[in-house]
Amino acid sequence: MKRFIPVVAVLLLVGAACGDDVSSACEAQETLQSSVDDLRNIDVVDDGLDALRTDVDAVADNLSTFRDEAGAELEPDVDAVRSALDEVRSTLESGGTPAELASSLATGVSDLVAAWDQLKGAAQDLCD
Repeated sequence: MKRFIPVVAVLLLVGAACGDDVSSACEAQETLQSSVDDLRNIDVVDDGLDALRTDVDAVADNLSTFRDEAGAELEPDVDAVRSALDEVRSTLESGGTPAELASSLATGVSDLVAAWDQLKGAAQDLCD
């Protein structure tokens, strides 16, 4: 009976550590969701390109954190979000006024949100 006590203690510690990983991944997912929502809701013409750059940077930072917390199995979906984010950045850096870029940026942000929705679906088991 005494031999089982250390095994049970180890299993409890491993379970607690895994719970922390899941909790961290869930928190990172919620933070990323919030930054994607902010990006989705920006009005480029009224808020300006600097506000959009700030939101794009926040999504990029939060995506990196989420990738680190969620693990390699979601990497293809993380890459799709990153690629869509790069397209938005490319449009931002192409020059032009907010009014001139609005249509291209709206398409880019829409593509980014679609990629995020795909990633979120793939990550659904993390927090359920």
